[in-house]
Amino acid sequence: MSNRALALLDQVQALPPDERGQLYEMLAPRLASLRPLASAEAAPLPHASPEPARRAPVLKGQRATLRPPREGDKRDRLACGRSPELVRMYGGDCRSVAPLTSEEVERWHEQVSDSSGRGSSARARSSPASGTAT
Repeated sequence: MSNRALALLDQVQALPPDERGQLYEMLAPRLASLRPLASAEAAPLPHASPEPARRAPVLKGQRATLRPPREGDKRDRLACGRSPELVRMYGGDCRSVAPLTSEEVERWHEQVSDSSGRGSSARARSSPASGTAT
């Protein structure tokens, strides 16, 4: 991918979520109609591995979108913090709620970004939202 395309992707990721959603809605039909490059036309990626990469799908509903984690999610998760109400909702002890740390957010992001398919079970075992291991 060219530097120009990567810079454009960075700009799109910096948009507020609602604007990104609007952009996606506008571009999705146009992108779907593009003809994929034949294998002879496609340039090999310098970082390509012999095993094909598995990408998680983006699931869009009327009121929610489920997507793979992004780097900016760490900042957003840390800003949400850990509230007693959320800890109680996850079944934790809300009497001794410690503030969410950046190290916990890093571990959380690594777990939910796990491409081996273990991310969701790892997330359930140690949730920074609850402050407890389940």
